[in-house]
Amino acid sequence: MAANTDLQSGDTDNSRERILKVAAEEFAREGFAGARVDVIAEKAQVNKALIYYYFKSKKNLLDILIGILIDKGIGLAKMLTRIDGEVDANYEEGYALFNQVLALFEENESLIRIIMMESLKLGGEDVLGRLLTVYMDSRVLDVVDEMKSKGVRIPEDTAQWIVTELFTALLPSIMFVLFRDNLGHKLGKTKEGMNELFINAIAATHLKTHLPD
Repeated sequence: MAANTDLQSGDTDNSRERILKVAAEEFAREGFAGARVDVIAEKAQVNKALIYYYFKSKKNLLDILIGILIDKGIGLAKMLTRIDGEVDANYEEGYALFNQVLALFEENESLIRIIMMESLKLGGEDVLGRLLTVYMDSRVLDVVDEMKSKGVRIPEDTAQWIVTELFTALLPSIMFVLFRDNLGHKLGKTKEGMNELFINAIAATHLKTHLPD
């Protein structure tokens, strides 16, 4: 009955968003196997049946959460590629753009933790495959072509470009956001101070790969 009440009350969007938010937190805290649908229902203040009405299964709920992050990742990859184009132009502009990237990671930390946890498991190849689709999206490739036309050095070999971006920009940025607060506490640095240190490190490593020969 509670599921029908939710559907009739016009609260469908709010209920669905609450379920997704709580599920992201539970998956990040407990992992996929440890997260329980009844706990998600209780914390989201919905009937358990409503979760299955919207999402069919716990696996489907996880797939949708990963899909949301992948879609955001396309915008992120476009932003990171544009930052590469600022490497020898305007440091302040590049710094501001990268702060936007870090802010986006912060906003989606629970989803990112899910991605990392699931990709590290045996059989996590599906998660990795979906991450790779971010780089193959036409919207990202269009930006890459635009940056090439501006003289930014980007490998012609797509595999080389993907490996460079994954292991010198995207994954280091993810790990930085996940560990920043604890490390900052140990180093006596504020969040802003840690961001500046990291962006300086990225400028001295990853961005160097895009400087003209």
